[in-house]
Amino acid sequence: MDERTHSPARTVPGCEAAPAESAQGQPARRSVGSLSTHEARTGTQAVGRARRVSVTDPIAAARRYDYADAFELRLEGPDPCSPEEWVRAGVDATPTWIKRIAGNPDGLGSARIVESDADVVVLQDSDPLMDTVMVGRNVGPGRRVLTTVLRYRRPLLARAVWAVVGVLHRRTARRVVTGGLGRGCRSGDAFLEAPPVGKPR
Repeated sequence: MDERTHSPARTVPGCEAAPAESAQGQPARRSVGSLSTHEARTGTQAVGRARRVSVTDPIAAARRYDYADAFELRLEGPDPCSPEEWVRAGVDATPTWIKRIAGNPDGLGSARIVESDADVVVLQDSDPLMDTVMVGRNVGPGRRVLTTVLRYRRPLLARAVWAVVGVLHRRTARRVVTGGLGRGCRSGDAFLEAPPVGKPR
């Protein structure tokens, strides 16, 4: 993976994994963003799998960054979830072992929600190696985009760590952007009963 420093004018090239093969040797059709039986009965199912796209979010691109990626999911109908709701649902659905490797076994962990409304959620986190900004955005009624931006505090060590952890991050980001599909995301749903990570401002 190319870990060169990126400016907002550049985008990060995609790193798509090859599809698994079925027993008949044909590419498997189901993927992270594909539909469950329940989702197929709703009016908000995904059109296709989550895919990597260019980094264009204005919040993410407002400052220089060392690494950035973005994943998009298109829906066939209006999205029942706000960005905070689908991010929370997607993180909750991430396997525990991945969250432990990421250093956040409880999910969003120390991340602070600094903005949250019907269109966008912005989360920030920092550790000794890097500062992280994650932006979940509903782009119109049927399109979600999850953008992650890193700014390295210790560039040499951070690049070495991200070369490994980044592989899991990109797999997890595809899960997160599909969060809440087929479950209904409005207030009162089970996965929103946990205490909030931070207060919007």
